[in-house]
Amino acid sequence: MKSLLPTARFERIFDITPEFLKENGIELVLCDMDNTLAPWHSDYIDQSTALWTEKVKQGGVKVALLTNSKGTNADSIGKKLDIPVYKDAKKPFRGYTENLLKALGVNPENVLFAGDQLFTDIRLANKLKAKSVLTTPISDREWWCTKVFNRSRERLVWRFLFKK
Repeated sequence: MKSLLPTARFERIFDITPEFLKENGIELVLCDMDNTLAPWHSDYIDQSTALWTEKVKQGGVKVALLTNSKGTNADSIGKKLDIPVYKDAKKPFRGYTENLLKALGVNPENVLFAGDQLFTDIRLANKLKAKSVLTTPISDREWWCTKVFNRSRERLVWRFLFKK
């Protein structure tokens, strides 16, 4: 179960404060795309997310998009937010992301993974010994495999991870 426990939870990505990033020694935020930065299968970015991205970058923290998607929405979002895009990441498997962090010269301890799924985003962060933030999905619309496999498993472990 520890492999699924995020460092913190925020409602939306733009609720992650610069103070939180500084307190945790974060140099790079790797953001999930679908239902974290944008609604699933969309390149729509709301103003709050765009402003957050700019504020974080102005504070000296790099922001990038890390997605399992292979599609063009990721490229469009990257352009809109002026951030690098890393596609086909194969989350939660760590090979791609380990190589990426080495190439970027960033220590995993200084990376924050932000995403809406325990079994991909949070699990990968924990495998790499990075920090993680679990956000609430932007939309109920999502890929059928996510609904059937990931969300059903999340419901099973949720109460054990987040006891009040």
